[in-house]
Amino acid sequence: VNDIRLPKSAIVDRVNLKSLYAAGDEVTGDLVLQQLPCLVDVQRLKSRKCVRDVKYSQILNSELLSCLSEDTLQLFSSKMS
Repeated sequence: VNDIRLPKSAIVDRVNLKSLYAAGDEVTGDLVLQQLPCLVDVQRLKSRKCVRDVKYSQILNSELLSCLSEDTLQLFSSKMS
């Protein structure tokens, strides 16, 4: 089916907190974080252009979410508690 496209996304599996689903919004270009399993919007991060890929990782005591657009790589980070 040509009309169905899945957004580039990542599961943000946080320690001692509810997991999040991160995906690009094709209409606004934002990177949207939604709480799992209910998919309620938690936060919208501004992206410069259409989101091509999303990755999540934990490094030391920080969480890192990367968002690849057409010609830009954005990194969002937060400290783990």
